[in-house]
Formats: sequence, C-alpha cells, structure tokens
Amino acid sequence: MASASAAAERLGIPARRHLRSGADLLTSIGVAPGAALRAARVGRAAPTLAALTRQQRLGGIGIEFADAVGRGVAHINARVELTEDDRAGVVTKLMIQTTPAEVGKKAREIAIDKAATQPEAAGTVPVAENTDLNEMTLVQTDEGRVAATLDLDVLTGEELFAALDPLCRPVPLPDGTPDPRPAGRRRADAFGQLLRTYLSNSQRPT
Repeated sequence: MASASAAAERLGIPARRHLRSGADLLTSIGVAPGAALRAARVGRAAPTLAALTRQQRLGGIGIEFADAVGRGVAHINARVELTEDDRAGVVTKLMIQTTPAEVGKKAREIAIDKAATQPEAAGTVPVAENTDLNEMTLVQTDEGRVAATLDLDVLTGEELFAALDPLCRPVPLPDGTPDPRPAGRRRADAFGQLLRTYLSNSQRPT
C-alpha cells in the first residue's frame, strides 16, 4: 500500500482525480485516514531509507514502526543535516527500538545530541526558537477519533501553556468531591473549550 501510494504520487494520479495526495487517494478507496497517512509517509520515505524498506518488505517490521522510523529520521534531519552514512547509522539505531514510541524518543535524543555537537553559525536560530521546525499532525484514527501531535517553538509553546493552564485546573464536583478527571483529560477538555470559544467568534477567519 505504501509503495502503491508513492507510485501514484509520482505518476500524478491524485492530482488528476482532484485529490491532494496519495493519502487522499487511499482514503477515497476506503482506507482509514490514519492508515492512509502512514502509508503515504512510508512510501515517500522509502527511496532514502533502503534498510528500513527492505525489512518492511520482508515482513520484519510493521507499517506503524516503519512510519515512526521515517518520521524520526525526518525529525533529526530537520535539525542537523545528515549525510548518507549518518542517515544509515540513525536508521540502524532507530530500528533496534521495540515500539514506535521508543523510536520517537530515541530520535529526539539523537537530534539533541547531534545539534549540541554542531558549530553554531552566525545568525543561526536556536532550535528551541526556530519556527521553521514547527509541526502539527492531525489524523482520524481507525476508531473514528482524532489524534494530534505537536512540535512547537518555545514561544508558541509558552502561549499554548498560557491559554490552556487556566482551563486545566481541577474543578470540584458540586458536592465538594475532588475533580475526578486525570490531567490528560482536563487538558483535552481545555483544548476543546478553546476551540469552541474561537469558533463562536463571528470575527474569526472562515
């Protein structure tokens, strides 16, 4: 599915069908949106990640793991330019992890280590302040829910904390019982409240 998506994009098939990408093409034939996005990412990354692609074709790793490795390499390369040898070494280090979450954690560690050893050129924006590295993913899962990830510069992150924190505070129940919601649930509820407040503003862009 990943290779088919990449091949379709190279041939311009999505555009001819008035679609934006191979992921949209897969979704149009019934593939779940989250799975379609993973397949499209893995397909695009395949030409530069030979060892990973080989293992996936042999059935040694699943597409979620392959996607995590591809995203990990992209995360590192966005911060420190990788040579072909560097890339191969990074892929090896990521592939020995056991879960996609561990791959992501290892990729962040590698990126930090490599960035720390690079000479800082004049005028270079520190990684923490570099808005060019900002990224947000927003996908519909196989269950029909929506999953999101964020990677933000420090200023935008501080603004997000400032917007969410007042809405994340525990709210006791009417009988005085402590708020039963865990922190993650309170944060999600606060984010939903922010969205509803924004969408209720008649002056917002449409």
